[in-house]
Amino acid sequence: MTTPYHSGYWPPFPTLPIVLQVEDLRLGPFTALLDTGADITLIPTDLLEQVGAAESGPAKVRSHFGERLPAQLYLVGIQVQKIVLPGVYVIGDDVGKEMLLGRDVLNKLALFLDGPAQQTDVLDDATVNRLRARRG
Repeated sequence: MTTPYHSGYWPPFPTLPIVLQVEDLRLGPFTALLDTGADITLIPTDLLEQVGAAESGPAKVRSHFGERLPAQLYLVGIQVQKIVLPGVYVIGDDVGKEMLLGRDVLNKLALFLDGPAQQTDVLDDATVNRLRARRG
């Protein structure tokens, strides 16, 4: 499934639709920005509370400016297309309204970020196996 980049940014931002889940409760789909420079995923706190995500303790995050900020960790399942990632620790964002998928989630997915076509694809197993075989 191909997902267009978010054109409200310059340059346009790669995105994927995600669903948040805790046990049988599912919320979404939402458009998440793919941030390959982020260590961890950020989700608006109000959405985490709506889906019933459990607080998992305090954390510190370092901004891109190097400052360390207090944060709250939550435990939630994230579904990307048919791929379910249970038990992902995310940072609750009390200020922003956008979701950022960080490398903690992105490194579990086989993605094709096609900048010139401004679209993102989650690759199927056959494509992944073919590409890995070509590398030798």
